Amino acid sequence: MKYVVFGIVAWISLATGMSAVLAPPTPSDEARLLADGFPASQTRLEAFLREQYQPGQGSLPSNAGQPAFRAWFLLTQWAERLSHPELAGLDPNFLKEAFHHPAFAEDLLFNLTETDSVPQVFQHLQTLWQANPTQFWQYSRLAVALALVYDQPPPPNWPHHQVTAAALPGPAMSLSEAFAFWIESDQAKKLYSDPKMLSVGQLKFMVDVFLPAEELRWAQKNARFPRADFGKAFSSIAYDHGRIKAQQYVWPFADYTLAEIRKRGGICVDQAYFAAVAGKANGLPTLYFSGQGTDGGHAWFGYLKGANRWELDCGRYENQNYAVGEALDPQTWQTITDAELSYFAKPSQRSDAFRQSQLDLALAGLYSQNQEPDRALRAATSAIAICPENVEGWKVKTTLISDPVARRAHLEKALNQFSTNREMRVEVQKAIAATYRETGDLAKAQEWERKVISENRNDRSDLSITAAAEGLATLVNTNQMEAAMKEYRTLLSRLGRKGGGNFYYQIVAPFTESLLKAGDFKNAARALELARRALQPDPNSILDQEMRELSAKLPEKF
Repeated sequence: MKYVVFGIVAWISLATGMSAVLAPPTPSDEARLLADGFPASQTRLEAFLREQYQPGQGSLPSNAGQPAFRAWFLLTQWAERLSHPELAGLDPNFLKEAFHHPAFAEDLLFNLTETDSVPQVFQHLQTLWQANPTQFWQYSRLAVALALVYDQPPPPNWPHHQVTAAALPGPAMSLSEAFAFWIESDQAKKLYSDPKMLSVGQLKFMVDVFLPAEELRWAQKNARFPRADFGKAFSSIAYDHGRIKAQQYVWPFADYTLAEIRKRGGICVDQAYFAAVAGKANGLPTLYFSGQGTDGGHAWFGYLKGANRWELDCGRYENQNYAVGEALDPQTWQTITDAELSYFAKPSQRSDAFRQSQLDLALAGLYSQNQEPDRALRAATSAIAICPENVEGWKVKTTLISDPVARRAHLEKALNQFSTNREMRVEVQKAIAATYRETGDLAKAQEWERKVISENRNDRSDLSITAAAEGLATLVNTNQMEAAMKEYRTLLSRLGRKGGGNFYYQIVAPFTESLLKAGDFKNAARALELARRALQPDPNSILDQEMRELSAKLPEKF
């Protein structure tokens, strides 16, 4: 009875090929998973899922959302994740309990990414469980968020590049100390949010603070602001104009504690850091944002103002035209924009339909791995049908369509679906341009590439500038310098004034540096002169100082 691991109804289906109602896994199925070993079980369970899956048809969804199929999928995910050789020594009692907590399984398995260190995440979770099983299951989401954030250290320039590591207070809380701190703070009612009610995706922006507990306790006592108006935390730090005049951008004092920042005052990076840490300490998920505006770089912060409602513009000045704010996702340490966070915080991204579409996409991946492209395509189509707002579904289906004309038709539908999602819209427009290049229609390809620039130059100049910089770089790299200079002038007139720091760092500086490297000092000087006229930086602003430093690279006589 080799297939008893699947349950009797599933065994009948596999053995006879007949359609049957899928039964959920039983305790004996879970026990067999441990007995047979995870690699062998993974292979068998994945084959079972591929056989049992039924893609959606028309308005009817696939069977991936049915409780029994979902349970088998989770069991398959356990087998896949635990097949890692470094996890052979995990406590079987911990795993047995984990299998019996489906909410925990979903919080963990659906939030793991390719960048996570799976062995480290599981070891962290087991450590927290061993210390106090009761608290672990009570605060399991908090445990998962900590494990996902603590699986790898923050980048060397955390929390930002304008303070030295030596100035930061330490040592930072260990994983176990952090878990205990947040539980203690919750039970003492010192947090604005109940960590048991926040999602893992929200909690990771609360626990990503690598500081001693004493620093957070100081904030709980001395940096409390009304939740509805927590943005005041930013302006509570006096702005140090003297440091800007002296071009002293790095924190000049010995200690970078919250108390010292409040005492000394600071510039925007210090204001944003203070507010972000104060928010986390008081139980509010926060993000430290930076961006480029008319006069150069700036920092501000955002926080979870209410249930699934983010306020992302605290300390952001509208008159500086900050097209986008960038933060770090503490789980991956990759960049996330404020626009992306707003989109992924939409109710549709937390719905049952979204979760089912994720299962459809997982099946598409299994079919692709098994060299079944037609079935993979049907699964991806099911994902889009059940949740059209799932960005990943459109991306996966794009990769599965080999014919460029058919791919273009699919992308045009995606363009209509994501009419207000600027990042996705730009990605789709570039992909449409690529289909025209693939079929040899260069004029159409260039037309679509120009759309990216024209459609975003007002509200999202950063997207226009990135696209324009790619085109200019192509001309420079192919040594078409006359055409590049002409294109540079055009871009200055179209994007320069509103482009600010983004335009300078992505277009002006690289183009001028390429001219300097080629020994074309005359055009390098001209490029800078034209940029200053177009960008009109305020005297002594960061952008003005950057342009002066670049000008200093020109020879006195040329």
